[in-house]
Amino acid sequence: MYRFIESIRYGQGRMPLLSLHQQRFELTQRAAFGAVLHPPLEQIICKEAANISFAEDTVYKCRVVYSLSQIDITFEKYARKVIERLRIKIDDTIDYSYKYEDRSKINKHLTNVKENEDILIVKKNLLTDSSFANIALYDGVRWFTPKYALLEGVQRRHLLSTGKIFTKDIYMKDLPKFEKIKLFNALVNWEEAWQLNISDILL
Repeated sequence: MYRFIESIRYGQGRMPLLSLHQQRFELTQRAAFGAVLHPPLEQIICKEAANISFAEDTVYKCRVVYSLSQIDITFEKYARKVIERLRIKIDDTIDYSYKYEDRSKINKHLTNVKENEDILIVKKNLLTDSSFANIALYDGVRWFTPKYALLEGVQRRHLLSTGKIFTKDIYMKDLPKFEKIKLFNALVNWEEAWQLNISDILL
């Protein structure tokens, strides 16, 4: 049986975008198990957090790993990685439509990628995601995120709903039309997102 994860930003008792995490949590359970079997995320996370002493002004990664019959919660200080370049990786069969714990299909593309680099996955000539984040590209006027991301992240949904980014099919050949690229996820909001120049993408 597959195991799934939710990675949630936790700090000073607050969990931004928790309602969007909850929606995905329930959607995944219905798709995988046929019903919502686990209690709400806020309930189980707060219960676990009550037994932990957290440092002030520190962002934690709350990792919820769950299967049909089990759910585990861990907290760790979030360490932001350094990303200076992106390497294009082509995979026309990759699927990560649900947030699976098993990331082997993504991780295989990280072989020989340097510590300060990440990958940009292209599926059927369309840009999708990095190895751990959704992306958006800037054309000088607006920021566009690929219409078909590998994973519809909660931060991505939030940014779309607030009009900060817009969806669009972005083909590899379209890269020269853009100036910048941002990487973001549930732990890294728009203001904190990694930002690189398009010239930092290695084909």
